[in-house]
Amino acid sequence: MKKDPLQLDPTAYELLGVEPGAGGDAISRAAANEDPDSSGERVAAAQELRDPLRRSLIDLFHYQDRYLDDLAFDDPFETLSETAARRRADERWRAVERRGFPMAAATHSIAVLSYWEARGSGRNGADLPSPPDVTGRLWQAALTRFAALCASEAFWAEWGVVTDNRGAGNAAANALGKRLTDELEAMARLRAENRDVPGEGRIREHIALFRSELEAARALSEMKVLSGRGLSPVAISAGPHLLAEVGLLEKVQAAVEERRPELRPLFTPFAFIERLITETEYDSARGALERLDEVTRRSPDARRIESKLELKLGLRDLEADRIDDAFDHWERASALAEDRSGITVPISESVLGKAKLRHSREEHDEAIALLQRAVPLGERKILNVPLAHFLFERANNRIESATVGTGEDVTDLGPAIATMRGAVTDLEEAVALDPTNSEVRDRRNEGEDLLRAFLDRAVPEPVVEPAADEGVADTPPDEPTVGQSPAAKRGSAVMAIGIALWVGISLLALVAYPLLIPQHLGGAGTIIAIGVAVGWIATNAIGWFLLR
Repeated sequence: MKKDPLQLDPTAYELLGVEPGAGGDAISRAAANEDPDSSGERVAAAQELRDPLRRSLIDLFHYQDRYLDDLAFDDPFETLSETAARRRADERWRAVERRGFPMAAATHSIAVLSYWEARGSGRNGADLPSPPDVTGRLWQAALTRFAALCASEAFWAEWGVVTDNRGAGNAAANALGKRLTDELEAMARLRAENRDVPGEGRIREHIALFRSELEAARALSEMKVLSGRGLSPVAISAGPHLLAEVGLLEKVQAAVEERRPELRPLFTPFAFIERLITETEYDSARGALERLDEVTRRSPDARRIESKLELKLGLRDLEADRIDDAFDHWERASALAEDRSGITVPISESVLGKAKLRHSREEHDEAIALLQRAVPLGERKILNVPLAHFLFERANNRIESATVGTGEDVTDLGPAIATMRGAVTDLEEAVALDPTNSEVRDRRNEGEDLLRAFLDRAVPEPVVEPAADEGVADTPPDEPTVGQSPAAKRGSAVMAIGIALWVGISLLALVAYPLLIPQHLGGAGTIIAIGVAVGWIATNAIGWFLLR
């Protein structure tokens, strides 16, 4: 068992001064060695190594000699302190993993290699500094493989033989998952305390990636899908990211589609983004989507998840009374979704709840406006009847308001008519929304009758005729009026041109023809006459059109 050169903190083995894999007697002798300066640490280290579960967590982050032998790793181990050597080992181990997947030796060794480098690179330390995107790939390599190992019954059976610790099993798998999650959560909190929003978001993505890969790997392990690689058929337990890397994602997706189609969303490369949305890490989910290339982001799975994100953002904004922002998100969600049924129901239920709350606060107009705005995006079966009820109530209040103080002696019915018109409009909309409700229909008819009665009683406004001495002169109908509008002047000009054309062609046809066309032309004269007639007809048609 070997410690990674980048693992700087001493392990329990080192604190006791024993070799990894030491037995219980060696541990007891080392713990009994009196050293006042380190007695507390030594006792704690001994307790850790005597506990099979805690010892497994130490061993899981070491390279196993047997696995290194399986990988034919003959290089001096100290070379792994150099980046170039780590890259060479990583590439060799990945090639072996791909050929024989699932292969515990390669998967575990790559996980350990990537984990310690991710811990010591980028934002996480000064050793082997790497850009954040490289650090992210290292975490992905480690977490996807640890998730696959956690879900693999075959790995834990083999691990018990390799480490001579057969009592770990599922308990060790759960402890490993908890350790990784707790460590990442602590890193995220540190980023938050330092107000490093992008850094915190990336760590949240790592947490969601590990959890989604682990969930998919466990579901796949139960289905017993065989890889068909290696010396003997072995059941696969891995999440979509690792499956894509080893070239088995399409095969697994087909098997899941056939056996458990409801689990299909777990086996997309975007499952971790959906996990972020489920855990209300909306900003991190948005960041992960925005880093996708344009083609990938337009894929059906990515559009479905982005639609879900927009839906959740809208629900959050509605709860905070940011109504315009909520509907902006929902419109984008509706545009992205191929199946709108997953969008319409949550929108309808949330809007209806908010509308009822406003209605209870006597904010009736606001409640109605909210429901009306939601109808095009929501589920009409959920929204129509409540909206019709709210409109019916408002119409009744308007009718009552319009009929108060409108006795026979009242002549100014303008305000009452306006109010009654609003009531009738509400009732007409309510009937359209809930056509089977006879009470609403009867009330609409009653409202229309009251509106007609008000209109019949209303005194028409007097028509003021201009006085004869106010400077308005009588103008003959055929003469242009002084101060004509531009449109009128253009009409007069067009009429004059049309008349001139008509008269001119008429003279040409009736007067010039007999003078210009000799009688001896015969058939040619007939053709000319026909042409003149056609011209005459066309000219009349044009003149009629212009005069119109």
